[in-house]
Amino acid sequence: MKRKNRKTARRVYIYIALVFLLGVFCAGAGKIGADKKLNSINDYIPARESEPEPYPPSNADFLILVNKQNPISENFIPEGLVNLSDLVPATKSVINFNAKAAADYASMISEMKEKSLYIYAVSGYRTYGHQANLYRQKVVSMKKNAEDAEIEAGKIVAPPGASEHQTGLALDVSVKSVNYALVTGFYKTDEYKWLYDNCHRYGFVIRYPANKTSLTDIIFEPWHLRYVGAEHAAAMYEAGLCLEEYVLRLNTDVKEDSDDF
Repeated sequence: MKRKNRKTARRVYIYIALVFLLGVFCAGAGKIGADKKLNSINDYIPARESEPEPYPPSNADFLILVNKQNPISENFIPEGLVNLSDLVPATKSVINFNAKAAADYASMISEMKEKSLYIYAVSGYRTYGHQANLYRQKVVSMKKNAEDAEIEAGKIVAPPGASEHQTGLALDVSVKSVNYALVTGFYKTDEYKWLYDNCHRYGFVIRYPANKTSLTDIIFEPWHLRYVGAEHAAAMYEAGLCLEEYVLRLNTDVKEDSDDF
């Protein structure tokens, strides 16, 4: 008889517990229902936060940062190259260059021609192997010990994998007055002065400015143009930023935006 009473008491306790839990659930559901009508089990699952849009929203490939700290693979070959020499004055019969950049460069050359300014394309896309040969030649030409020679050579000729030319977005230019050479004296020409003030309108920047050598780790190269797209080139020009600074700023903005979610 005592065992039967214990079973009965246990059933009562379980029943009371179930009634209590049901009451709590109904109260919670009522509160939710006051704010939002739930139609299915999916309504109980918190909405997934939307992914932030990639930034920048367009032309992201044009902002690829290649330097000694961010080398690219030996096997990297850009797509969409065209022979720039078919479109504009050049010192070689074949200078491969990104198709979009080539079209904008040709438009820029047309405007310069109207102002009696003439520049020539000298060097565009280079393979990893070609860059390796140029770098080795420069190292050998340095009259220093091996380690110092590599460091100093790397400020003039980028080591293989660290050259923007491998992306197909970098272009070296020159003029007749300096014998089409890639020399610092190019900055004294009217063509360079025009490029400095206007090339951003066509998506180009002077990639290695004289006042940014501590950041780029490359000597002042007034002849070296880099295509980043008109929007980004204008932003870099207005803010006085080199590509290292600009990409860092964009990445910082993206991180801050993602932290807000």
